[in-house]
Amino acid sequence: MVFGAIIPSIYYDLFPKEGKDTFSMLVGSSWGLTVMAGLALCIIGIIICGKAGMMKEKQLSGVAATDPHGMEMKTEYKFALGMFVSIVSGILSACFNFGLEAGKPMADLANEIWKTANPDQGNFLYQNNVTYVVVLWAD
Repeated sequence: MVFGAIIPSIYYDLFPKEGKDTFSMLVGSSWGLTVMAGLALCIIGIIICGKAGMMKEKQLSGVAATDPHGMEMKTEYKFALGMFVSIVSGILSACFNFGLEAGKPMADLANEIWKTANPDQGNFLYQNNVTYVVVLWAD
């Protein structure tokens, strides 16, 4: 979550683009500090939930877990694997954001086609679906 929120702003700090928020804008403005405080609050919440889960796991460690068929289940906790998956997920969410940014011209074109076909009806509500098809093609 943190990587997905911060990596694009760091990128735009290194490679400025008109209308994009940079990391220096985040740390140098009240709205940016509010965003950073929100990220910190989310991290604190994740830590609290993680601690609660570990406490519950300790409490239930004496009780054997069983599946619906009555077979004993093997439970393992792998911190390194969890951290790896969460970091990769955060980085990939930033990549998804870059994909949506790169597809903005397609969304704008879809919006213009909608406006031409449907005058006086405002913007096309689903204009970003065109971008989603391309970005999510590999899934």
